[in-house]
Amino acid sequence: MEKIILHEFGKAQKLPETEWHHFENYLQEVWQNRLFGGDVQDQVSDSITQRLFDLYQGTIRARNYSGYLRFDHIEIQIFPKIFATDTSPEAGLVFRHLNYYLSYCFSLHVPFFQDEADTQPNENLLNLWIQLFVQFTWQFLSQKPHFAYENLQEQNPYFKGRLATSEYIRTSMRKANWHQPINAYSKLTYDNRFNRLIKYVFEHLIDHLPTNALEEKVAQILRLLHDCKAEALSISACQKLRHQTPNPIQKTIISFCEIYLFNKNINEQIGAVNNFAFLLPMESIFEQFIYGFIATHFPEEQAQYQSSSHLARNEDDGKTVFLVKQDIYLPHRHRVIDTKYKLRTPPFADANTGVASQDMYQMLSYALARDCRDLLLVYPSKFQEPELHHKIREFVIQSKLLGNEQIRIKACDLDITEAQSENFKTRLDQKIKAQLEKLLFEKG
Repeated sequence: MEKIILHEFGKAQKLPETEWHHFENYLQEVWQNRLFGGDVQDQVSDSITQRLFDLYQGTIRARNYSGYLRFDHIEIQIFPKIFATDTSPEAGLVFRHLNYYLSYCFSLHVPFFQDEADTQPNENLLNLWIQLFVQFTWQFLSQKPHFAYENLQEQNPYFKGRLATSEYIRTSMRKANWHQPINAYSKLTYDNRFNRLIKYVFEHLIDHLPTNALEEKVAQILRLLHDCKAEALSISACQKLRHQTPNPIQKTIISFCEIYLFNKNINEQIGAVNNFAFLLPMESIFEQFIYGFIATHFPEEQAQYQSSSHLARNEDDGKTVFLVKQDIYLPHRHRVIDTKYKLRTPPFADANTGVASQDMYQMLSYALARDCRDLLLVYPSKFQEPELHHKIREFVIQSKLLGNEQIRIKACDLDITEAQSENFKTRLDQKIKAQLEKLLFEKG
């Protein structure tokens, strides 16, 4: 297996010899069917050429997706750009960071970290993903067998539940079997769709496990599900099952299954077997991570995600128009937080200190729409970047239209990395929480 390490928007690397046309087709399938969407531009460009990588004359360059991709004999690891430094950490530590960020992303339902035991380094993101999937599923199934009500239909001369009228007409009546009603009823059963889905996934996953210990754990899971049928669900059926499930642990397991089925389906479409893609849009990950961290560690703030307001109203009918959405809104402090997954690298060429003009215009629109005077721009810092306090800048917008009021916009970098492996999650939680308390929750 030939390995390539890329950083987002970093240097292009030579791609080993492969079936170039098949590789492009594979990337196109991953792009068009991706589980984790990116920005608005991504969402309107599904029909165009994939935007996961730049391919040019036998080279490959990463765009704004990080994660892992395996195609044929090639393994590609894509690191977030915040780790593109002279002291870039090893792959295992990068993946621990990536999984840490995912643990706060509420929309993915993938709790990569439950405790410190889940943060052990692994040089391969796919192996780490499989390991956590197996451990998490085993803990859930072994602690309490899952029973669920299933809607069933059967032909029986004795009424049970209710008459399935359409099915009765279509089968019994058409064959003149008036005396054989079709009964529809619910039954609490262990052989339900959730357990069937797990059994199907693990029956196919068992041949791709990286260690003998995981093989034994999967064998134990399959023994628990011995009385269940294996059932493959479509991605849409998995999503429907996940939305119907109130239990957050079950939602997580279903999401894991979706990731596996997503890759399996694409491989079947292109006639491959072991290709795998787990690619994440880092702008969305950073935005959701910051919100998830605040919501988890500062619940009293009652942070709102993607809170919306209008910039104007139509003079003719009085209706509000021009909807704007803020990344994070803190209602008690009347403060807007906007995340920007960009790197501000000193020395700065001017007094803007790396803040783009369009970002400032966007913040001004948030201030007007929300009638807010206190706004924050949050950027990520690079791995082990020193003296972040030198990058804190506050901009003041003053106008006669505002009277004596000022709009204050603070820009700051947040260190979301940790070089130490010991107590990784605890140390990183404490570091980020301390920064937020000082940078984000100070007045003015």
